[in-house]
This record gives sequence, C-alpha cells and structure tokens, in this order.
Amino acid sequence: MIGFIAPKKLYKLATERNKAKRLMREAYRLNQHLLAEVVEKNSVELHGAFICKKASPTFEEINKDLVSLLQQAGEKILTYVNRGFRADK
Repeated sequence: MIGFIAPKKLYKLATERNKAKRLMREAYRLNQHLLAEVVEKNSVELHGAFICKKASPTFEEINKDLVSLLQQAGEKILTYVNRGFRADK
C-alpha cells in the first residue's frame, strides 16, 4: 500500500494539493516496475508514503526523485533479504 501526501502547510488550496498528489501517483505508476520485481521475487510486502515537500514541483522533478527513491528502496530490500530478514519466516 502506497500513499501520497501533499501537506496543507505547503499547498494552501485543495486544487494545488490534488495536483501534487496526481503528479506523484502518475510518476509512481510509470516507475513501479523498478520496485515490483524486487518485492515479488523476495516475498515481501511494502507499505509507505511519498510526501511532496517542494512547492509547485514539475512532473520531471517528481519523476526523477521518485525513480531515485524506488531504486534506493529496492537496494535496501535486497540488503535485508541477503542478511536473512524475510517476511515469510
């Protein structure tokens, strides 16, 4: 389960918050394959939230940051699995 958060302190109008969340969801949809393969192969579940902390980001900025985060998360999962931490134990 993945959540997307656009804080009210940063985005005063609901339309701005919705746009930021919509951009984050689309970037995740396009790049979820980076993490899905690692999660499926290692029988782990993933729960998390992406928080937009920058006012008026472009899709390109969000996409670049999200790709980086997904790659880092995949590497962390592999590190834990290789150390013997498994969800099915």
